[in-house]
Formats: sequence, structure tokens, C-alpha cells
Amino acid sequence: MSLLLKPMTQSAGRRLKATATAVRAVPYIVAIPLLLFALMVALGIWATVAGAAGDAAAARVAAHSQLNVVCASLELTFAQSVVPVRSLANLVQQVPDYDTVIKMWSTWVPTFYSWVRGNELADRGSSLTLMPAGRVTAVYPPSAANNTVMGLDILLPGPFIASSTKLLAVTVPIMMRNVNANETWGIPWGGDLLDKCLECYNNATRTKWWGFAALSLSLDSALEDSAGTKLFSLLDGLHYRLSAPTLASAAEDRAYSTLYESTDKPMASDSLCREVLVLEDKWRLCVWKASWQPAYLVPLLVVLVLVALALSAATFTVLLSRYEHRALLHSLLPRAAIEKMQAEFKWAHADDEQSQLAMVESGTPAEMILSVMEDILLGRPPALPKVMAVRHTLQQSLDVYKPLQADLTQRMADADNMDGEVRDALMLQLVGRRAEAEAEEEGDQMSGLAESGCYASAAGFRSPMENHHLAGAFSLLKHPDMNFLQAMPKATYDRLRKLMIELVLGTDMKQHFSIIGQFTALHRPGGDGQAAGKTAIPSHVRAPQQARSSNSSAVSCAKDSSQDINASLQPVSDQDKLLSLQMALKCSDLGHLAAPLPVHLAWVSRLEAEFFAQGDAERAQGLTISPLCDRTKQGITKSQVGFFDFVALPLFTNFTARFTAAKPLLRGVMANYRHWQAQAAVVAVTEPQAPTG
Repeated sequence: MSLLLKPMTQSAGRRLKATATAVRAVPYIVAIPLLLFALMVALGIWATVAGAAGDAAAARVAAHSQLNVVCASLELTFAQSVVPVRSLANLVQQVPDYDTVIKMWSTWVPTFYSWVRGNELADRGSSLTLMPAGRVTAVYPPSAANNTVMGLDILLPGPFIASSTKLLAVTVPIMMRNVNANETWGIPWGGDLLDKCLECYNNATRTKWWGFAALSLSLDSALEDSAGTKLFSLLDGLHYRLSAPTLASAAEDRAYSTLYESTDKPMASDSLCREVLVLEDKWRLCVWKASWQPAYLVPLLVVLVLVALALSAATFTVLLSRYEHRALLHSLLPRAAIEKMQAEFKWAHADDEQSQLAMVESGTPAEMILSVMEDILLGRPPALPKVMAVRHTLQQSLDVYKPLQADLTQRMADADNMDGEVRDALMLQLVGRRAEAEAEEEGDQMSGLAESGCYASAAGFRSPMENHHLAGAFSLLKHPDMNFLQAMPKATYDRLRKLMIELVLGTDMKQHFSIIGQFTALHRPGGDGQAAGKTAIPSHVRAPQQARSSNSSAVSCAKDSSQDINASLQPVSDQDKLLSLQMALKCSDLGHLAAPLPVHLAWVSRLEAEFFAQGDAERAQGLTISPLCDRTKQGITKSQVGFFDFVALPLFTNFTARFTAAKPLLRGVMANYRHWQAQAAVVAVTEPQAPTG
């Protein structure tokens, strides 16, 4: 074990010594992280404490609102609770005769009592009492406990609390007006009332006291709703204490006794209190929390310090690594060389990097040659398939700007949901032959069409339609009234004519890969091959699904740029000018692919009608009907996904990668491409699968 720990200890010691040396040499390696740590902690604590103070204030406001709601509910509850006893007092004032009141007692009082909260719970102790001339004469409901107070003289004013049983006793004096002092209303013991109570008659107003109507109300019942839930449940998350003044305390310095509380701990100094009006008395309800500060304050401060510490440590590590790399660089190169490298260093332009990463390679031998050269320059062994493909191209004297036909055929065969007729149509358009046909058969068919007049060409069978269009255009210019170029100098006219011929011939689909291959190779990223330090995977070694995924990714990641990028768009040569114009004209030639979907579908419909017309002509002359030209089968609509994959997306992606202001074109192409993908998916689900094997 010691043998293992010793090298580790020595290595750690050397590392610490090197770190200490670096810190002494460049103190900012430690100063910057410490300053960053102090700044982050200070700002974090300030923001956290300020936020917690705001949350604490909001909590107090919410608690104050809860307190007001509960107090208002208590006041309303007690106001409603005295309705039965006031109704009893009003009844006696209307019918003061003692015998009549006693007879009416069993009829009216049960109704009054039914209004009392908790009346169905007899054990709560609530009751209605009648005390003519201060003597308990009738109590409802009758019970053994209530019968013990029958016949007692009770002359007590106002409400009072029976603290042992938590009963609220409310006595309502019954006063009769405009009566004589000797009026007894038939109360048997009413004759000696004035002997016991000199203030029970007012000679000035001729008002005499009849007696008391009293209510003993259970506080437990009064503080519950019909479902048995206490009003204090509204004080969720708060401690509370409800107190009432004691009977013996003076009004100016009243002492309070606690009726209900959630805890017996002392109230906090910052508690919230409010008076509750109970009849003619004032109770007090207080609420508080152990701390109004939010619970997240301390954990958040701990996390803040840890995050600041981690970021400061990361900053220290980066600065230390930078110092070590600089020291290593100075130990390997002379100062003059380093200063020259720094003076000539340039950051890659964001748009240039974006365009490089957005380029889609078309799989031409020229791109393979450049890729092999990059691998050699970077000290990497080139991939053997690339080397063999380049060797085959050079030995056979093939066009390095056109993809190998076998490779293109294999890529189409690997594509999903592409049948043989679609492959034949694409191969016929792109390389001038079907995937499984001989060149002689194709030549015979083209000769037959030319002789029949279907393609009126005066320039052989290389781009016959394009040559026909050029010949027709220049023939029209021979008429003086149509030659709008006649005032142009001959040298300028010759250059324009040559450019027009190159551009129109470039729209021939058989030149598609040659033009896009030259364009991609010309604008291929230099140096290590990629601005981001990675080498793109050529499309000829990717499955079509992966190529489509990369196209979609390039489209989603590319952004329109309105910045001044004239410098980066300057052509590097005359060939670059021609290629850029050819790419632009090819995009225009296929412009309906970027148009809104209704416009695009209209042009597809017209093109399909043209294909069917060609198939009808071939059928009439006994020729083999070209792929997708047979009216009895599905037309070009089933080839759209393949056409987008192999033709449209590489064209528009690479053109807009170079000329970023044209990005809206690519968005339109992608929108229509998604439409055809959805259509192909529906067809794949609904059509029966062909038998295999």
C-alpha cells in the first residue's frame, strides 16, 4: 500500500509546487478567482436577502389578511348567536303578562333555540333562560344541570365568561315603558322587586325592569361551522391566540385570559393582533410565526456560496491552464515567432463558419481528393475507400466533378421508399441513363425522339433542349426589330453571348453534379477542413436518411444575416463568378420548389402533364415509355422525395450557405419537402406491401 501511495504523494507534491510557482509568477491567477468569489457571494447574498425580505413582507400581508377574515367571521358569528335571546326579549315586551309568557314558553322557545349554534349537541351546555324579576323561572332545554339553577336570583349585567366550561352568557334586560312603579305583570315575586333593586324603575321615563332573557352559548359551538370545522383552521401555517378580558380588570388597563391557542409558547414580538367585537365587549386575536423569513433563505445561501466557490475554482483552473500553456509555448518557440502568430491571428467570421458547416458535399471525386489531401496535411491516414475511388477516377480519366455512377446508383438503392422507376427517372435526368439500361439503348431512344420532332434540336444530343432554347433565342435576335442588344459593343456582346450559353447549358440536369461539385469544392473550408475543427462526413458515405437529417439540421441552425458581408462574397476567380451565376440560375430554374405550397403543387401538376404527354408520344411511336411518363401509373408525384434528397436540397443548401441572404429560399424548399415526406408516409401506410422472397 505504501508503494502505491508514495508515487501519488510525490506527484501531488510536485503539482502543488508548480501551482505555487505559477501563482507567485502571475498573482492574478488567484486574485481574479478570489475577486470573482467575493463579488458573486456579495451580489448573491444581497439579492437573496432582498428577495427573502420581500417574501417575508408578503407573508405578513397574507397573515394580516387571514387575521381580518377570521376576526370578521367571529364578529358575524357572535352577532348571529344572540338573535334567539333578543327574539325572546322582544316576545316578552309584546306580551309581558307572566302567566301568558309561561304558557307560550313551550311553544315559542324551541323555535328560538333551534337558531342557536350547536343546539343539537346537548353536552355543549347551550341554553335559553327566562328570569322574571331576576329569578330563574324557565330554562330550555330541560336537563338535570339546567334544573339546578331554577329559582335562583341572578342580577348580573352584560356578557360574562364562565371560564371553566367556556360558556358565553348573554343577558338581555327586558324594559317596559309607560308603566306604574307598582306594576308586577302577574309575577308572584314581583311586588318586592323595588325593595331589592332601587334602580329598576325610572320615574322620569316611567320605565320598569321586567327581568332578564339570557343565553348560555358554548364557545366551541360558536367557533365551528356546520361541518364541525373551527374558524381557526383558516389560519393555516400560523400560530394563534384568542383572549377575552377578565371581569375584574379595569376598562383602561384590562387583563386578558386565553380562551383558545395553538401553542402555549410566548407570542413573538412581531405578532399581528386585532380586536374582535363580541356584543359590547372587545376580545383580542393574535397570530404570529416563529420566523417570517422564508424557509429557503439559509439553504439558498449555502448553495450560493458553493456555486460561487465552484465557479471560482473553475476560473482558477482555466487561468492556471492558460499560464501553463503559454509557458509551454514560450519554451518551444522564440518570442518573435509567437508575436508574429498573434499579429496575424484572425477570428473566423461567424457567417463564414456557419456557411462552411452548412455545406453539403455531393460525393464527387474532387471532394474526395481534397479530403485525402487534408488528411495527409493533418497527419491522418486517409480512408481507403476514398483513395481507391480517387485512383479509379484518375485511371479511367473520369470527370472529377461528377459523382461515380456506381456510387450514385448505390446511394439511390440504399434510399428508403424509392422504387425502381423513380431511380431510373432520377438516373436518366442526372447522368443520362437508367440504372440498369445500356447507353446504346438510351442513344437509340433519344435519336428516335429527335427524328420524330419531340425535341427540335439543332446541336446534337448534348443538352438538346437547352441548345434548342439558345438557338431559338439567338435566332430572334437576328431580327432588327427584336435585337435589343444591337447597340452593345461587339466585344461586350460576345462576352454576354458566351455567358448566356454557359448559364443556359448549366441548367441541364446532366450537368447538375458537375456544377454543384465544382461549387462545393471551390468553397470547401480550408485549413483543417472545418471552422469548428471537425471534418464533415461526405454524403457519399452517409445513408440518405443521415443526409436528410444533416440537411434539416443545417436548415434549422442557419440564421438569416443582414450584416455587411460583401468582403466575404467577393468572387475568388472568373470560374467562381460563373459557378455562382450557374447555381443562381439553377435555383431559379427550380424556383417553384421554394414557392408557397399551392404554387409549387400547380407547377408539379403542369410538369406531370408534360411527362404524360411525352409518354403518350412514345407509346404512339412504339417506343419504350420513359420512367414516370406512363399515364396509366402514378406520375412524378411519387418521385418528389427522392428528387429533393438528391437534387434540390444539396443545390439550395450549398447555394444559401454561400449567399446567406437567400436563406428564405431554403426555408420554402424545406416546407415543400416536409409536405412530400408526409405524403410518402401516408402512401407507405395505405398501400399494400409487395411480397418478398
